Amino acid sequence: MMVKGTINDLPSSISGKLQSNNLTIYPNPSTNQTTLNLELGSACEIKIILCDILGREVKQVYEGFAEAGKFTTNINTDNLAKSTYLLKISIGSEYKVEKFVVE
Repeated sequence: MMVKGTINDLPSSISGKLQSNNLTIYPNPSTNQTTLNLELGSACEIKIILCDILGREVKQVYEGFAEAGKFTTNINTDNLAKSTYLLKISIGSEYKVEKFVVE
């Protein structure tokens, strides 16, 4: 069953600003911290939201402006239950959704 208005309603790729090969999440699975790296083709506004597997927002990881080039942020997973999570990476009106696991 899909919950209306969740991350499941979003397209799974970003065209133009970010491609799958320019995105890494490690370690995956994670125990206490995960690092997200993006390679951006141009300066842009970014919003990164951590969601549970049903698409409900758990916390906002980052929101702000990023310069072109490499963008890195760390996600503390110490206080998260062992589960599979989704990262919704928004660049303008486009989205990329990636899974990661907390053990």
